[in-house]
Amino acid sequence: MLSPKKYKFIKQHRILLNNNIKIKKNKIVFGIYGFQSKKNTYITSKQIKTIKNSILLNSKKGKIWFRIFPNNPVTSKLKGMRMGSGKGYLKLWIANIKLNQIIFETNNYILIKNIKITISKLPIPIKIKYKFDYENKNIIT
Repeated sequence: MLSPKKYKFIKQHRILLNNNIKIKKNKIVFGIYGFQSKKNTYITSKQIKTIKNSILLNSKKGKIWFRIFPNNPVTSKLKGMRMGSGKGYLKLWIANIKLNQIIFETNNYILIKNIKITISKLPIPIKIKYKFDYENKNIIT
């Protein structure tokens, strides 16, 4: 599973998702085609790993850039544990995904057809976004 190599504190406060916060990760930087989220949610490291594996199995050519990483820990207590006695143990790592944030990018159109199958494995609705050339007024291919 994906997790950060170094961290200062294992047990952190959970970050709340707000609709009012402007995000900077809504523009395509690396590729030509980007996959944009349409909802504020959390994605676990296990879900990101399955998406990466399914994309790598389906695609032979082209490059894929992932713009998310699970850097927030989630803790939970055992089922039969009584109240009190601290916060709990580290359970999993999550990535906060905000509205209109780009999750991953590609540079090959053939990959988009294969990736549409893997989009169904994500717990959020996704929109495909294209990089636009304003001088020639067409989609860059």
